[in-house]
Amino acid sequence: MRLNLSRRDVLSRAPLGLVAGAGLVGVNALAQVLSQAATHDTINPYQFGAVGNGLADDTAALQRAISTAIAQDIILDLARGTYRVTGSIIGNGNIRVINSGGAIIEAAKGNYTSLGVLVFAGHASLVGRLAASTRKGSTQLGISGAGFVKGDLGVIYDPTDSSFSGFRRYYRAGEYFEVGAISGRTLSLSRPLNGSYGKAAAQVHKIHPIRGYLRDIIVRAHGGPESVIAIDYASGFEVSNPRLTCANNSGLVFRRSFRCTVVNPAIENAGSGGDDYGLSWSNSQHCRVQGGTIYSRRHAVAVGGADEVNCVPCRDIVVEGSTLRNDASTRVHCADIHGNSEECGYTRCVIFGGFSPQGRSSFLRDSTVHSMSTGSTVYAAEILGGVHAIEGNTFYFSTDPSRVTRGAIDFGGNSDAITANTVENLTIVVRNNTFKSSSFSGNTMLLYARNAGTPNEINIRFTDNDLQVNDYSSAIRLRRDGGQAKTRFLVVADNTTSLRGRRLVYPDSDYAVLGQMQ
Repeated sequence: MRLNLSRRDVLSRAPLGLVAGAGLVGVNALAQVLSQAATHDTINPYQFGAVGNGLADDTAALQRAISTAIAQDIILDLARGTYRVTGSIIGNGNIRVINSGGAIIEAAKGNYTSLGVLVFAGHASLVGRLAASTRKGSTQLGISGAGFVKGDLGVIYDPTDSSFSGFRRYYRAGEYFEVGAISGRTLSLSRPLNGSYGKAAAQVHKIHPIRGYLRDIIVRAHGGPESVIAIDYASGFEVSNPRLTCANNSGLVFRRSFRCTVVNPAIENAGSGGDDYGLSWSNSQHCRVQGGTIYSRRHAVAVGGADEVNCVPCRDIVVEGSTLRNDASTRVHCADIHGNSEECGYTRCVIFGGFSPQGRSSFLRDSTVHSMSTGSTVYAAEILGGVHAIEGNTFYFSTDPSRVTRGAIDFGGNSDAITANTVENLTIVVRNNTFKSSSFSGNTMLLYARNAGTPNEINIRFTDNDLQVNDYSSAIRLRRDGGQAKTRFLVVADNTTSLRGRRLVYPDSDYAVLGQMQ
């Protein structure tokens, strides 16, 4: 039976010897705390020897508090104070943490043996392989091993290098699935498969995810850890109102996670001279970011992954209503999607520093986007194919992108975004956007697409845009430096501009036949 105590009651009833202790808790005292944890609504770090004055090292006390919260399935309230830590705090189970009193975790330089200051992780186990090849849209999955029950989470993983995309070796195919029912070794899935997988290659892993939430966590990291908060193999996990300041690789990273949510983050990452992300989604699927403000030296948000087991593509990662910034001097895009992603994008955001569509079928919708220092608001890379939709946005341009051979919206102007690794037909939709600039020139191309090697179609719709710009050369520039010149449609129509005598399409000779199409 749990007592119905308020969080203040729990804090006030913590054993005096433990609240005032110097940080170490004896075996008998710890046993007493564990007993109390089973009957209270919450526990707090002071019950485990934390001092909370910002000077004492509270690493061990916080670790004990986290471990107890997991073992007893009880909420940890960080309460109040400043906890100085010098090593990673690790939890390998379901966890719920709140911060009712505005406590701060101060991560000083130290020995961080894991990926972050706070690290919470589930795990995966190999069940077997596919009993037969599967096709996209299937709701049945035959496997060679046993171990799943109804409601379990699993993952199909093809460990063959570049099985999803040839742009990088570790862009490997796969996806998460939920088990709806079981008959023998045939699984009925809760939703159709997104991809097709071969019997010989694909592995099937059972995910043992962590679940829970972190609410109102405040961490200031002064060096050492790769990330501030790292979460791995999570399902349905929520991080709400995190306040993170750091100078490292990532403020908050989700790895190999499913249906997780970040709400109203405030992250500021001055960076360490490396990748420097604010919020990272790594090999995760069906996740959301809602609101908040994120700054990082390079990419405020990154959607991609790493070279590790179950490094499946990111899928259906959506950032909504967030304000994103980066350091313009880095000359890179702020809102990032990597090439091992599909159906990911940004909506209703304010982005300072541009957006990068990559992979398959990304989107940017209903957002306000300020250009990169090089002039583009959209700068594509690692395009696998699909439909990339840029719709309903307002673009502000501070300089002319043609100075660096890029378009205002750029798909490979001076980079290899569309190559032989673009193995599917590509459609670029630019619709209902407003372009605003007083810095364009007679060389500026509003959309520049360059084929550097694909034999597949490049199709474009550039329609219903409001061109509030001082000058430009053409709505579309289409060029071929490799591959084949294939297209089914090239539509430029119903755009509004006060300028006259500009080209609708400026094709190179290989695409010359398209110049009359509209």
